[in-house]
Amino acid sequence: MLFDILLFMVGLVFILLSAEVFTNGVEALGHRLKLSTNFTGSVLAAVGTALPETILPIIAILFFAEGKGHEIGVGAILGAPFMLSTLAFPLIGLTVILAHFWLKKRALEINIETTGFRRDIVFFLFAYSVALFIVPYENETLRVFTAVFLIILYVLYIWLTLKGESNEMEGGGKAILFPNNPNPHISVIIFQVVTSSWLCMITRSTHVC
Repeated sequence: MLFDILLFMVGLVFILLSAEVFTNGVEALGHRLKLSTNFTGSVLAAVGTALPETILPIIAILFFAEGKGHEIGVGAILGAPFMLSTLAFPLIGLTVILAHFWLKKRALEINIETTGFRRDIVFFLFAYSVALFIVPYENETLRVFTAVFLIILYVLYIWLTLKGESNEMEGGGKAILFPNNPNPHISVIIFQVVTSSWLCMITRSTHVC
């Protein structure tokens, strides 16, 4: 029991460190490609952080028995964003409150980039509602059509995000693993992003966390 708790704590710290390195790498990649922070966070970071939830249903559907695989896939695909959407906003608010009253590091307010925030929420709620509505139906043609529609919807989202972005960037482009290099090569940044995301997925897939 004690060993399991210790292993869990070590795995949690490992995931947090990997996430920090990954986030820094994505920020550096966005800066290197001259992308705005909104696109970097909404697309690049989102794709990377969603890899575990994306790979899990693919493995379940391809390698598990048909019934169990589809149940696991549906649970991972619909469950993960539902959990994040219901927990993310309260955690953000709690972080702001703690930073204001406990750490005394910021004002009691949240600065939101309303254009990107509104676009993210509208697309997510619409796509999630469509997927949730189609799940109970056993019609294979309808499900395939819905899957294609959601892919097209995501491509449209990326296009609108790029089209609506400004060129304003925040922060520098330093990669945390190579702090002495103020302008790291893009291959170095990609190495940091891929390595950190792979380590994080390995830790999570081994059921440590």
